[in-house]
Amino acid sequence: MIRPVEPLLIDWPTAFDRHVQHLWNSPEADGQTAAARLGAWYQGLMKQTGPVANGLQKRCLHIAATICGDAYGLAGHADEAAWVSAAEGARMLGIRAERIVDAVRTGVMNGRLARSGAGHQHTIVARSDVETTRILRATMLDKKQARELLGVSRQQFELLLEASVVAPVHVDVRHPCVNGSFDRDELTRTVTIIRKNLAPTGGIEEPTLAFRDLSLRKTTHKTALLAVFRAIKSGTIQARHFGSEQRLGDALFSEREISDLLAAQGAPSAMTAGEVAQITGWRPECVTHWCAEGLIVSTHGRVGGANAWLIAPADLAQFQREYLVLADVAEQGQTTSRALISRLAGQGISTVGAKAVGKTARGHLLSVAHVARLMHTGEKLEHAAG
Repeated sequence: MIRPVEPLLIDWPTAFDRHVQHLWNSPEADGQTAAARLGAWYQGLMKQTGPVANGLQKRCLHIAATICGDAYGLAGHADEAAWVSAAEGARMLGIRAERIVDAVRTGVMNGRLARSGAGHQHTIVARSDVETTRILRATMLDKKQARELLGVSRQQFELLLEASVVAPVHVDVRHPCVNGSFDRDELTRTVTIIRKNLAPTGGIEEPTLAFRDLSLRKTTHKTALLAVFRAIKSGTIQARHFGSEQRLGDALFSEREISDLLAAQGAPSAMTAGEVAQITGWRPECVTHWCAEGLIVSTHGRVGGANAWLIAPADLAQFQREYLVLADVAEQGQTTSRALISRLAGQGISTVGAKAVGKTARGHLLSVAHVARLMHTGEKLEHAAG
């Protein structure tokens, strides 16, 4: 298998050097670079891998540059090992060679453009610039990577951008061979500043909110939420707990301070139907149904990009003054809603606000006025019997 190339290897490196020069000076050879003049033989050699192939490739490039006149070697650089082709630099960075060519053309990377006799353009670039670019690429993040570093959602990250808590590197100074827009070191510095701004707790525990929960699900007032983010960045609102290994989304802040600032910015304190259900233990679909029926005074808006019923605390209190949830009454009386409905029907009292679910119904409400009348009737009967 190696007999055809044996003469080139036995008299090393003289025979090999002569072979390279013979191919270079062949009448069929055209161009100024090794790739152009040595043709298919050179291309096949460069595809080989392993220590022997590396030695042959290095020797071939050395002869082409120092004896034959390769444009790469004649680019005005004494140390050929300090320079690589655009194609090799692109392979090292994992990008298209055209991006390095553009970087050299615009002066961002140190290199040189040359053209062969056949009109082909060849580019070399400083190996040190390739290494610097490789390091820079590792420090630049895209949006997804930046969100993961901070531990926040897509929507929250967009709000952080709008609040100028984080910012991309300006497009005019962005390296053409770098994909990401966000400087990892700058993001880390921002998080470090917030982590160092810990508020003294004095051993007093208070309700806290995780940073990841500060979104449009917390308030529908975006301007107020942006003000909270800016206050956290500036240190006006300080974290109550933010461990050295935690991401920004894990940092805990005073719920009272957050609520006070939201209120000061004019943010409504309305709760969603889901939040009311979570607080009261009622079924979310029942709360939503009562809102739709007008039994709970509420407004229809959007929270976190989704439609939602918004209920003010005063309106929730008014609902609780006017109605009792039958399921709660039945639980307190150690009976069932069905049995209680039957007993009430015997007294001429019917429930309201029920939502049909298949063959049954949920969310029965009992008017407080009916209960008061029932109690009054019972007292009168008891007095007459006495």
